[in-house]
Amino acid sequence: MTQATFTDAVRSHIAADRSMLNVSIPAVITSYDPITQKCSCQPLIDSLLRDERLVRMPILEDIPVMFPSTQLSALTFPVNVTDTVLLVFSQRSLDNWLATRDTNPVNPEDFRKHDLSDAIAIPGLFSFPRAINDPSKHTLLHDTDDLVISHNLGSPNENEIRLESNGTIKISAGEGTKITLNLDGTMTIDAPTTLAVTSPTTTWVGDINVTGTVTATTDVVGGGKSLATHVHSGVTTGGSNTGVPV
Repeated sequence: MTQATFTDAVRSHIAADRSMLNVSIPAVITSYDPITQKCSCQPLIDSLLRDERLVRMPILEDIPVMFPSTQLSALTFPVNVTDTVLLVFSQRSLDNWLATRDTNPVNPEDFRKHDLSDAIAIPGLFSFPRAINDPSKHTLLHDTDDLVISHNLGSPNENEIRLESNGTIKISAGEGTKITLNLDGTMTIDAPTTLAVTSPTTTWVGDINVTGTVTATTDVVGGGKSLATHVHSGVTTGGSNTGVPV
């Protein structure tokens, strides 16, 4: 019978200690408060014990959700139940830090490390079959080479801002309404029903070509002449032409 050495005992102790260390794990949102950015999560990988028993991890409560943001700028989006996230576990207790309004260091007041109660949720982690960059998951035409901000993915209300790899920028609300900016200096606006511009004064520099009818509810002025109130010179009775507007 081989006698365990001191080295074996140390290794066994380290292995046992590491088995209790929480670093990161995928989880699913079970509840979420968008005002406080606080959620509850169910870790999605069970613990496998030495005797091959599986142990379901508990639902973790009061987890802060991280958004890409600073004090003055933020990218926010809805977080929904059944969304998957990556949980990372803080090296020290988060309790006092989560309750403070300033940026001064705080006393953790206990010695726990990488504890299940000190998780932080980072949205955006998906299993391979659920990857959202799959074009089939989008209602609008999707190219994986583009930089895209999308909302309502896969629904009739899908909308997006798309920076295409060829330099074109598109803003789309559904499949029909969009603004396209091209690198060649051209720009198109597609509005299937109406286009409304509300401004006290609108200035256009350059020619305007219209296919269709131009309707003005008050007046049209061209070359200083009012379409509604101008008069003509050289007016005579009969079929002759008048002079130019005065």
